[in-house]
Amino acid sequence: MTPAAAGPVAAAGEQAAARRRARRVVARLHHPDRGGDGATYRAALAEVDRRFGIGVTAAPSGEPPLIGGRAPRRSRGRRLARTLRRAVRGARARLPRWAPGARRWVDL
Repeated sequence: MTPAAAGPVAAAGEQAAARRRARRVVARLHHPDRGGDGATYRAALAEVDRRFGIGVTAAPSGEPPLIGGRAPRRSRGRRLARTLRRAVRGARARLPRWAPGARRWVDL
């Protein structure tokens, strides 16, 4: 079965794999940890991304730029989730043992 006959999902997966391979080749050749120049490395990665149609795109005014077609992650959600987990853990620890959801173990 050819990639076109497999459908757009298979073609997208193959394109992502090809991009990953190209970025690894660039990393092998130009990464600063392997003796390359940082500016050359970044420029070569930008060229690979441009070739595969990935890069910084314009966003509506007032919003951060879209990198790779996605908005950058926000840490507020993770921080809120961590705060809620800690609050729930503390509340469960204070429940009597007979109450459903009470913690019946300790962290070592």
